[in-house]
Amino acid sequence: MPSTCMAEMREGELLRRAKQGDRHAQEAILWRYRPLIEARARTFARPGVDRDDLVQEGVLSVLRAIRRFDENRANGFAAFAEVCVRRRLISLADRAKRHVELPHLAAIPAEQSHTVELPLEIEGIPLTDLERQVVAAFRLGLSYTEISDQLDCGVKRVDNALQRIRRKCQRSRLSGQS
Repeated sequence: MPSTCMAEMREGELLRRAKQGDRHAQEAILWRYRPLIEARARTFARPGVDRDDLVQEGVLSVLRAIRRFDENRANGFAAFAEVCVRRRLISLADRAKRHVELPHLAAIPAEQSHTVELPLEIEGIPLTDLERQVVAAFRLGLSYTEISDQLDCGVKRVDNALQRIRRKCQRSRLSGQS
C-alpha cells in the first residue's frame, strides 16, 4: 500500500512523478488501478492462461501506459490505462487460443506416412483428403514447407488445413462438454 501522502495525491501529479521514475508514485498508481487490472484478468481468464499471469501483464501494461501517456490528449489516463490493459490481455488470450493442443490427433500413429490410407474421421471428426494427408505428415514431424512440397500445394494451404482441423477438434470437444 502506498504512503498516505501518495495515495491522496492528485492523479496528474502522480503521473508526472511516476514518469520521472518515482517508484512510490508508480506504486500509488498501480494501487489505484489494481481493481481494474484484476477485473480485466477475470474477464480474459481462459483454460491454459493463469489468472496471476494476466494480472502481472496488466500491471506491466499500466506501467507502460504511464510512460506512454500524453497529458495533452483529450481522454484522461484512466481511459488510456484501461485500453492498454484490455488490449494486452486480449492479445494474450488470442495467443493462448492459437496454441490449443490437438488431443484428437494422437489417434493417428506417428509412423504412418501421408500415402497410407487414413480413416475419414479422427475420433468422429470428419476430415477432407487434404486434411488427412496434412495431419499424417504433421504427426511425422514435418515442417509446413516439407508438407507443402510433399503434397504439391502452398504453405498457406497447409496452414489453413491445420487451422481447420484445430477448429474442428475444438468444436468437437466443446460440443462433447455440453
